Amino acid sequence: MTTRIARWICTFAWTLALVGAPRTASAQLFPPKDGPPLGEDYHVQVAGDLWLPSATFLVASESIGILGDDIDLGRDLGVSESAERFQGFRLQLRPAAKHKFKIEYTPLSYSASAVLTREFVFNGLRYRVGVPVETTLDWKMWRIGYEYDFIRRDWGYTGVMIDVRTIDSELNLNSPLGLEFARAQLPVPSLGVAARVYPVSFFSLTGELSFLKIPEADDYSARYLDINAYATLNFARWVAAQVGYHHYDINFRYKLDRGDIAVGGVYVSGLVRY
Repeated sequence: MTTRIARWICTFAWTLALVGAPRTASAQLFPPKDGPPLGEDYHVQVAGDLWLPSATFLVASESIGILGDDIDLGRDLGVSESAERFQGFRLQLRPAAKHKFKIEYTPLSYSASAVLTREFVFNGLRYRVGVPVETTLDWKMWRIGYEYDFIRRDWGYTGVMIDVRTIDSELNLNSPLGLEFARAQLPVPSLGVAARVYPVSFFSLTGELSFLKIPEADDYSARYLDINAYATLNFARWVAAQVGYHHYDINFRYKLDRGDIAVGGVYVSGLVRY
């Protein structure tokens, strides 16, 4: 499936390049190796992503002072850990060569039906073995960030990043006990580093790492890690395709609620620049 999606994006990108480009620009496709980087001449870049992540979710939710048990959404509720296809987008504004402003949106949505084989407590209710449960999980993450590339050469760049991610997640359990839900809205600031290298002028390899750790406190603690590595093939200055691997881990505790989430997988993207 990944190969078929990547082939479709490459074909679409070629069509944009050949149809929308000026006639004189056709000779600029795949310039010689010693030319300047083809993917660095832009002020606005928009990317549409198709992501195929695998995920694991461990959550616990209390109510009226009754502690919740750790629930594995895959093992206990049948939420699939295998890769499913999700769409997202990225917008990058570049007013100057070393400065980038980034906006990203990543949505995830899972649903499952299961008959419980293990007893647990969620939102103050005890769910016993044999109870049928329908589960839905909606997860939306926005990222707003800034990157400064303090080293910038024809071969690539090295930079630092500062980001704020807003995570909005809602877990619903529908059973004969009723509809119970838990919702978390978390701002997640982070620091990071980014690096890119051009083996040839029309092809680049990029790595980004963001992280955060808030020490244990009375009511709150958090740990966040985001790793993104990808390759970019620039068909022309204004159009490109990417394939990469994106993975993040989130661990948090807010009062008596807690969660441990890991999501990662391959993605493919089509890019348009101006």
